[in-house]
Amino acid sequence: MLIWKKYTCIKSFDIEIYDEHGASTESYKTIKVGSEWYVDEDIQYNMIAGAEAFHLVELTGDPNTLSWIEVYEDTIQEYFEKLEPSAMDYWHMLDQKEPLEIQEEQGETEWLKDDMSNL
Repeated sequence: MLIWKKYTCIKSFDIEIYDEHGASTESYKTIKVGSEWYVDEDIQYNMIAGAEAFHLVELTGDPNTLSWIEVYEDTIQEYFEKLEPSAMDYWHMLDQKEPLEIQEEQGETEWLKDDMSNL
């Protein structure tokens, strides 16, 4: 059974930024109230934090930039609130496709195309 853990930030905080080698850049990013994140459980290992940390990927940031953080349970408890996944979240979680795309693959939209050709 797939479980998607999704969170929203309820209290802003700063987090240190690391480079691709795991070294501190000595700069910080502010995690803003209202930003939404999900736990990426497909990550085999955490780059910065230990194995007990959570790898969170931002859902509400710039769509052209992958933004992720690694935080521990105490940070999640203090700064985040768990969200219930929406129906669209479940579709994306299962196949990363919109419902109509899935129907098209299964040939379930032929009737729609036939009906629209009469317009």
